[in-house]
Amino acid sequence: EHGRVAGANMAGRATRYAGSLVMNILDVVGLQCASFGLWRSDGRETSVVAGASRPAYRKLCWDGERVVGAILLGPADDVALLNDLGMVKGLIQARRPLGPWAAELKRNPMDVRRAFVAAGTPGALVGQTLLGQPLAEQRYRLTGPGPDRGPHRAADVLPQIKLDPTRGKGGSHEATRVVVD
Repeated sequence: EHGRVAGANMAGRATRYAGSLVMNILDVVGLQCASFGLWRSDGRETSVVAGASRPAYRKLCWDGERVVGAILLGPADDVALLNDLGMVKGLIQARRPLGPWAAELKRNPMDVRRAFVAAGTPGALVGQTLLGQPLAEQRYRLTGPGPDRGPHRAADVLPQIKLDPTRGKGGSHEATRVVVD
């Protein structure tokens, strides 16, 4: 986010830095721990689940129907590899109420995927850049006929390579000689 804002300003587009999502991710002794946003309870409603049979902990902090912070702890399969890490981050960044899916996610904080998709979070995020502004159509796609490459195509410029069949036969350990015209 810092780089995008700095780049936009250097390119002449006056862009203000709106701040970043507070985020920490670490891997310790095979367990991953991630915290995002406003993860301290501070009087907020929280949903917490801890695994009885394997090391897993998940805490979601709520502001009404919006996820505003989270802590995820567990094996990589439970935290990052199933994309829960990115989806929880997306729920926080989208800043959208989840509607009826908020109650479902509060009951089961391990079921992030269904709430993420059903509440329309991907659609909310896809239309924004890291700067939080709608994307403008990019005009770099070629819509007409391709450019005329002329006589300088790679096949015409590279030397023609031929193998000399008189070398490397009859059990000889000599390498086949390559002749370049």
